[in-house]
Amino acid sequence: MKYPHFVLAIVILTSSKWSWSQFDTSLMIDSLRQVIAQSPEDSNKVNAMIDLARYYALTDIQEAIKVMDDGKILSEKINYPKGLRACHGMKGMLLTNLGDFKQSVVELEISLRLAYEAKDQIDIARASGVLGSIMQMQGRYPEALDYNFKALKAFEAGKDSISIAGCLSNIGSIYQEIENYHEALIWLNKARVIEDQFGYLEYLGNTLSNIGTCLSELGNNDEALHHYETSYQIFVQLEDEPSQADLLVNIASILAEKRDFAQSHPKLLEALRISKENNLKNSEAACNLALANELYSVTTDASSEDLKKISLSNDDQTLQQALEYADTSLKLNRELENLNGLMLAHKIKSKILEKLGRMEDALKAHREYTAFRDSIFHMEKDKKIAQTSMQYEFDKKTEAAKVEQQKKDIREKNIRNSIIIGLVASLIFLIVVLIQRNRISKEKKRSEELLLNILPEEVAEELKLKGEADAVLVEKVTVLFTDFKGFTSISANMSPKELVKDLHDCFSEFDRIMDKFNMEKIKTIGDAYMAAGGLPTPNQTHAQDAINAALEMVAFIEQGKIKKIADNLPYFEIRIGVHTGPVVAGIVGVKKFQYDIWGDTVNTASRMESSGEAGKVNISETTYALVSNQFNCTSRAK
Repeated sequence: MKYPHFVLAIVILTSSKWSWSQFDTSLMIDSLRQVIAQSPEDSNKVNAMIDLARYYALTDIQEAIKVMDDGKILSEKINYPKGLRACHGMKGMLLTNLGDFKQSVVELEISLRLAYEAKDQIDIARASGVLGSIMQMQGRYPEALDYNFKALKAFEAGKDSISIAGCLSNIGSIYQEIENYHEALIWLNKARVIEDQFGYLEYLGNTLSNIGTCLSELGNNDEALHHYETSYQIFVQLEDEPSQADLLVNIASILAEKRDFAQSHPKLLEALRISKENNLKNSEAACNLALANELYSVTTDASSEDLKKISLSNDDQTLQQALEYADTSLKLNRELENLNGLMLAHKIKSKILEKLGRMEDALKAHREYTAFRDSIFHMEKDKKIAQTSMQYEFDKKTEAAKVEQQKKDIREKNIRNSIIIGLVASLIFLIVVLIQRNRISKEKKRSEELLLNILPEEVAEELKLKGEADAVLVEKVTVLFTDFKGFTSISANMSPKELVKDLHDCFSEFDRIMDKFNMEKIKTIGDAYMAAGGLPTPNQTHAQDAINAALEMVAFIEQGKIKKIADNLPYFEIRIGVHTGPVVAGIVGVKKFQYDIWGDTVNTASRMESSGEAGKVNISETTYALVSNQFNCTSRAK
């Protein structure tokens, strides 16, 4: 199991951590206790109690909770609404750290209600952000996204860069958990930019960990391991043991996938020790789940050496140990009301029971897994998640337009002092926005079309996603080459304009024919035209497609020849060569990208063209073997 990080609750709870590090925490606690003891019962005393709770949060969370209960009582007594909602919110965050999500939600919802009543955007953002983290931990993803987008909107209004980064990172981790890894990477990389820019080292560690998880799920384990190890070193530097535990689980999961149990197992046991010592139930549940998965993997084609690496003697003993870890994870996740954790724990438990031969129990566990999976990933829930994201974007654009409109109204009122002219200006603004939106939409569509004119769709998508496209070996491709016979002598008798027009007419028709027969145009060089069938997506009809395309090209040129002869004009005759074999395909260069293919197959196809006859399609023996039943062919000998 890859352990996700939730950043926003940490951001809000420790947003002043850098300033605290300059002092001795115990000294600050003693100083604040003296201030509180000597202060009259007013708002300053409540604020000092909140500061004391923040310092206690680093050493004694239970004591911090007691201080906040006293702070709530005093705030109500002196009628201090801001202090009351701050105490409720701080207590909710402290309970979150203890894993008491049920009571934490109660406190935070009170804080959020009071913040809405006071119209305090920062307190709304703080409470919403922590509630979003809790919903995420419990697998309630639509609510988690809704809270995080509300928090993001408020933090953006206040230009709070660290909290904005926290929201962006949490939104990315939510998409990560619902397995939309490409969308997750978009949000996580937005957070990473801010964290890099402002040096938010702790939060950068969390974001790098989540990016690593997305890369792992997308099959890039080496890059994922690099991100995990970088994140782990950050938390070692910060002496943050709970986060180290989470990273050890992630690193161990990849090592287990590589069947490097000698390294993965000790890391998981170390993570479990840290989780227990720090009373981190959520992390402890994840460690037990990861151990269950690891031990189950050991029994899959396990060798005696694999078993020795984890100090177990046989498969049954290993599976029994795995079952204990799975049951412990289930117990902890039930206490945490973590739907995602329950789903994954039931899933591995059903596999373990099946391997132990306990089929009835395995079926029961699988039914539980299916029920939790359907609950989390229900279609309507997915729809709501998408709607939540789109609503945030819509609200953000609407808010920006609203601000601009207010500025424009004020300017027009000062100049004209007329409401009518202000309304006219509003109408003009809306028309400009509409025109601009349409222009942007058209430009985007045109850019997409131009890119697809240059590159195959699959390659273009890969280039947009990764910034590069990998070269691939395609085992069976049919390459088609054309050339005009006597082109040099014919072109000497034509004006440049006539020559370019004729070539344009021919190549435009060739492009249409390529589309018709599912062929990929590669390039033109002078009067030569090159295309290939069976790439970038391999198929079984590439040879037949190439010959059908070649015959239609010959027919088109022949019709043009007849018309040119009738008009007493110079005409073209075409040679076409076709050969089938393997090629390497990819993009070359860093400017003016070009999709191209290389290999002996390309050279042979070119030779087939140059040794062919005008008005004929010259195919190789390899191609002939693939199409001999579909076409009438004449041997030309060796």
